[in-house]
Amino acid sequence: MALTRPLNVQGLFAGTPDEVQYFLTCSLSNVIWSSLIGDQQVYRVNSLLSFIQNFLSENEPFAERVRFHVKEKGAHDRALLAKLADFQGIDRETQEILDRNSRIWSDYPLSFWARPMPAVFGFLEPEDQVVTYYLQTECDDP
Repeated sequence: MALTRPLNVQGLFAGTPDEVQYFLTCSLSNVIWSSLIGDQQVYRVNSLLSFIQNFLSENEPFAERVRFHVKEKGAHDRALLAKLADFQGIDRETQEILDRNSRIWSDYPLSFWARPMPAVFGFLEPEDQVVTYYLQTECDDP
C-alpha cells in the first residue's frame, strides 16, 4: 500500500487504519533492519511503543478493534499501589461481620464458605438475610 500523503507522528492521527498500519509496519521494519545498534534500537522501539500507546488512548474506536494493549512497564503495579493508597479502610458493617464471625472462622475455616443459616432461625441481621436469600437464589438458579 502506498501512502496518499506523507505521515508523521502528528499526521498519523488523521490517517486511515490502513495508513496507520503501513506507517507502523515501516517504522518497525526500519528499527529491525536498520543499522541502528543497542541503545539506538532501544530508543527507537521505546519511541514507537510510546507513540502506539498514545495513539490508542486517543482513538478509542480504533483501539477497541486492536487485539493488544501497550502499557508502560510497571503501570499495573503503580495503579494497584495508587488504589491501595486511596483505601480508607473497611466499612462498619464489614467490620461487624468480621468481629462476629472471626472466632468461628479461625476455629473452623471451612465454615467461612458455608452459607448463612436461613432467617427462620431468627438470629440473622436484616442485611445478612438479604445476602442469604441472594445466595440461595444463586444456588437454586444456575
